[in-house]
Order: sequence, then structure tokens, then C-alpha cells
Amino acid sequence: MNQLTEHFNRAEFTCHCGCGASNVNMKLVELLEQIRLAVDEPIHVLSGVRCEHHNHHVGGARNSQHILGNAADIYIDGLTPKQLHKLIEQKFDVGGLGLYPTFVHVDVRKDKARWSGK
Repeated sequence: MNQLTEHFNRAEFTCHCGCGASNVNMKLVELLEQIRLAVDEPIHVLSGVRCEHHNHHVGGARNSQHILGNAADIYIDGLTPKQLHKLIEQKFDVGGLGLYPTFVHVDVRKDKARWSGK
């Protein structure tokens, strides 16, 4: 399955439209691996890499970090999105961090960005 780290494989980050786009940034995967080790629980990747077509289809931002392979929408069983967001904010140096009702967006852009979604 093209293992990227101990706990993540490329298939988890591949675009959901079936196009095969999977150009995930290894900095993102390594960050998620660090988070995974800190909480000692599996991280579920809801959305990783998106091609432009799929990003538009799901209502993603025009310049989405998902298109660049820099972002993942994640959740962890047993943690609320608020708890996960707080943990990441306090313990990790991340570029983008967004809080949504059912998941957390995390990305490795250079500048810091914080937001809450619907």
C-alpha cells in the first residue's frame, strides 16, 4: 500500500474522485505521525490530496492546501474536534489549523492561519 510512515500509507491521502492524485507533502505526513504518536490513537484522514476538479466539487477554497498536497482533514476516535484542535495548537507547530464540527483541518503552509468552519 505504499507505506509512507509507520502509521500512514499513500492510499489514505489519495484524492477521493478516483483520479489517483496522491502528491502528499511528506512534511504533512510526518506531522500527522508526530500527532499520532503523541495521542497514541489512530488518526482517520477524511480528506487529503484533492485534484482541482474534486476540490471544486466539494466546495474547497480556490487555492486550497489540499490541491498542493499540504493538508488533511482528520479526526481521532475518543477526542472531540475541539479537543484535537486544542492539542494540536498547544503542542505542534502547524501552518493552517481549522476547527469544524466533525473534524480538524491541519496543513503545513508556511504562514499561520486559524479559523472555524460551519
